[in-house]
Amino acid sequence: MADSAVSARTSATSEGRSLPILAIVLAVSIAANLALLGVLLLGRGATPSATTAETFNDKSWYGVFINNNEAFVGHITKADTQNITMRGIYYLTLEARDASGKPIANPTADQFKPFIKKLGQEVYGPKDVIQINRQNVRYYTELRDDSDVVKAIVVFEKNPSPAPGG
Repeated sequence: MADSAVSARTSATSEGRSLPILAIVLAVSIAANLALLGVLLLGRGATPSATTAETFNDKSWYGVFINNNEAFVGHITKADTQNITMRGIYYLTLEARDASGKPIANPTADQFKPFIKKLGQEVYGPKDVIQINRQNVRYYTELRDDSDVVKAIVVFEKNPSPAPGG
């Protein structure tokens, strides 16, 4: 009988101790999860304000490179968390032309050269402003004034070629 009385007392004592330890572990776990949730929410709130603080020089030319390997050159007028807005848009194409500028009928690969095209000269007549969804942007960069593309744009703007059909 003495053994069962000691056994019952030890059992009650160990259960009494394990209950407060379990409660402490649970409380610490809940507090840690709430702290983590707070950090995540504060971090998420800080990201848009950092992105909307972007500023661009409206005189500078920017190259914006898209996920489908297209590239646009123009002036970035606005950028927010969703879109980049550009005006004065140019893009590069590869064309095969002879020395007089006429298209080559059956060109070889080495006859294709890069040419800039002004957005808005296409037959369908788009406006010279675009919005690009940021999810589609690989990266963008400000171009130097002495870059070949900017030099070509300056030459083009001094003597623009006529729009198709015009």
